[in-house]
Amino acid sequence: MDFSNFFQNLSTLKIVTSILDLLIVWYVLY
Repeated sequence: MDFSNFFQNLSTLKIVTSILDLLIVWYVLY
């Protein structure tokens, strides 16, 4: 298993989920 690739995907996933959370919060508030 390629650990560098795995961690890169994990960080990308964190960024995507944080953006989704921001969109959901923005949608709920406005």
